[in-house]
Amino acid sequence: MTDTLDLIEETRGNLREAYKQAANAQAKQKIKDSLNELADFQEQVILQQFLDKAAEIQGLSDALNKIIQDLQGKISNFLLGNLSRIAERTDG
Repeated sequence: MTDTLDLIEETRGNLREAYKQAANAQAKQKIKDSLNELADFQEQVILQQFLDKAAEIQGLSDALNKIIQDLQGKISNFLLGNLSRIAERTDG
């Protein structure tokens, strides 16, 4: 599957080629404008990809924190249970 950034790069190459072959200043300016719009679009795509990955990482981090908290609670209960049994044995 072709990535959006690959398509942008391909389009950029086509526009550069068209710029070289443009017959007049007006045509060249339109191509320059298109290249600038393409660069802006590329920045938007990169930013969105970054934000998507950041959200994915945040979700994994939240899940990991929940697992760690759960394990800490189980470890604490285990240790308190063992301490209680030890205390009962030494009192008896």
